Amino acid sequence: MAAAVASDATCEKTNVVEVEAVVPACDGSKQEEIANANTFDDAKPGVAPTTAPWPLWKLCLLALPQLGVQVMWCFLGPCSAPFMVHLGMGHSLATLNNIAGPVVGFFTGPLVGAWSDRCTSRFGRRRPIIIGG
Repeated sequence: MAAAVASDATCEKTNVVEVEAVVPACDGSKQEEIANANTFDDAKPGVAPTTAPWPLWKLCLLALPQLGVQVMWCFLGPCSAPFMVHLGMGHSLATLNNIAGPVVGFFTGPLVGAWSDRCTSRFGRRRPIIIGG
């Protein structure tokens, strides 16, 4: 199973075709390649071909660090309000401190996402936002 890749200086683009027959190259020569009849000729210009979804084990492995963070917050969250009261903060302010992060994240996530979508930096749309933090 191989792909026939034909490229020539006179061609406008590189043709990537997977078929079970003789495939003409840009310069008119013939190339024989046997493949799995998967072709990218049907693809629309400017649209990348779709890829297979990741297997579940890779997704779980990718989410494992976040699981550790969430377990940490399960233990720290209930202890933070009593600790702040012990430091001298009022009960209501100590409780408000626990919801400050989610409330700020509720607004900043979509705002930064929209800002990133409109970014026209020479480094791309996402890199300046990621580097900026």
